[in-house]
Parts: sequence; C-alpha cells; structure tokens
Amino acid sequence: MIHLACTLGVVLLACARRPSEAELARWRREAQRQNAASLARHARAETLADWALVVSGETRSRAPWRSTLAELARGPTTVLRTRTPFQNTAPVPEFNFRGISVATLLDRVGVADGVTEVTFLAYDGYFVTVPLDDLRHFPIMLAFERNGSPLARADGGPILLVFPHTSHPETLPRFAENFWCFYVTDVILGSSEPEVTVAGRTFRAADLAALPQTSIDVRVGYRLRWPAGRVRLGGVRVRDLLAAANVAVTPTSIVRVRDRSVVDRDLSHANRLDGDDVLRHDALVVLRYGDPPRPIPTSLGGPVTLGIPEDIPDPGQRIRWTVMVRGIEVQTP
Repeated sequence: MIHLACTLGVVLLACARRPSEAELARWRREAQRQNAASLARHARAETLADWALVVSGETRSRAPWRSTLAELARGPTTVLRTRTPFQNTAPVPEFNFRGISVATLLDRVGVADGVTEVTFLAYDGYFVTVPLDDLRHFPIMLAFERNGSPLARADGGPILLVFPHTSHPETLPRFAENFWCFYVTDVILGSSEPEVTVAGRTFRAADLAALPQTSIDVRVGYRLRWPAGRVRLGGVRVRDLLAAANVAVTPTSIVRVRDRSVVDRDLSHANRLDGDDVLRHDALVVLRYGDPPRPIPTSLGGPVTLGIPEDIPDPGQRIRWTVMVRGIEVQTP
C-alpha cells in the first residue's frame, strides 16, 4: 500500500538522520497506530456491499453521481479479454474482465462541455488522469470481476481501471502499468471547485479568496507530475484559514490535513503538522501555481493542495505534501 510504504519510509529516513531516541519512539508508535488502523479499514472495505463509486467534478448536472458496487453489477456490463502489464511469463496470459465501460458510465452520468480529462482516484489516494477522447475511443473499463470471480484486493479490486492491451496494442505504451488504477472509488470529470472543511465549516472558492493571500517559491514535494524545479505556490496560510474558522492553535496542537481519498477520512492517517509549524511558518492551503498564477488542475492533485515552506524543520520528512486537500482538523492535548 502506498501510504503504509510512506509511513515506514519516514521512519527509515529518520534513522539515517540520527533522530533522538524520543523521536524514534514517537514515530514508531505513530507508524504502528497507522498500520493497525489501515489494516482495519481495509478489512472493512472488503465488504463489497459497502463499496461505492462516486462520479463528481464537471458532470452535466454539476451534481455528484453515486452507485454501489452491487448496483453497478446489476446494470449494463461488458466483458473485455486482455493481457495486463503485470504478467511477465510466456505465453502472456489473458483475462476476461467484466465491468462497466468508462464511456458507458460517462454517457449515463453526463459530461459538461469543455471537459478534456477524467481522473480516477483510488481508495489510498493514488490517482491517474486519462484524456476524455481516449476514454471515448478505446474500450477502457472499470472492472469488478476477473475470469468470473470478484476482483480481489491483491488484484486491484473491488474496482480496477482496465485498458484493452490485447485488442488495442497501441494502448500499451500509452497506458502502462502505472495507469492501471487499483481499488477505484472516485471518477472526477475535469476539475472540481475548491472546497475545504475546517472544524465542520466549509470554505468554498469565494470564501478562500476573501482571506489574506500569500505565495512561496519552493521545490515541491508532490509525488506525481509536478515540475522538478522551483514553483511559485499561492494561497492561504493554514493559520489564517484556522483563524477564520475560529479554531485555536497552540504550539502543542496537532493539525491534521485530509485529502479526498477514503483512507484519509480517518484522522489518524491524515497528514500531520505540529501547531508550532503552523504558527511560525507559512504552510499554505495552495489554490494557484506558476507565474502567472493559474488554478491547479485535477491531474496535478487540485484544486487544493498543501504547500510546505522550506524553513519548516523536517528532519524526519514527517510532513507530506498533500494533494486533493478536503479538510483540516486541530487536535489539542
């Protein structure tokens, strides 16, 4: 799992940098809690009846569309026979995947004019973006069965994004292994409007724009697709957003930043900033990037991200550059 690997990687990196014994003990306890919580969440998610697919963003109605896995299975489905990029044996095996064509799903929900990309988000926060034209042209599928059996979690289930590599071999170099999005929970059409919930209060685009704005020039730490060089990030300081929500922060507070993935709904897993970091440094709720500034597309993890200034002390790389930010909560001992 991506998030578990990151947690363990934090601890290993910290060891290389010779943290104190107290820091090691704290990180070890936090990793153990997060691992236990994640295993429990994934065990609950094995109940297929609880699994849902949400289509949001620039739908034709501008309203989200939701379906359970059972409802998808009862609707119009299709079968796609294809090899996968995960098999290296000869001859290369092919599998019969059953699911819903993405093009059929888009027709059912309705796509607003002007949309050119669709993003698929996984349970653990991983996401991929595919051009709309390719989804219309190729029989790309959201599959929930393989060879007549429900897709297991180890094979990318309950819902796996599948590409037709056998019938359309030109898709293999274009949509390699990293495009096969496992355990899909969300399909985002085009872009979403900025929206951040802080202690139960929701701040939308106009609310965020009305707060004091600032920018930082940094070498970003987002995992996917961002430029390697320095980037200007603009938005609202985390402390200013918390103040606007009348949320008190002390140096000993724990500030949790959640993304829109299902796994981050559990605050024990959400990104953590210390209250002292928030009070003394310009950690940003990022709404724009580049020069001239422009909105952050979903393909880069927008419309809201968390930006970390370079003056925040981070010896163990404990702070995650978070994309698709949806909520902030403060825990004060």
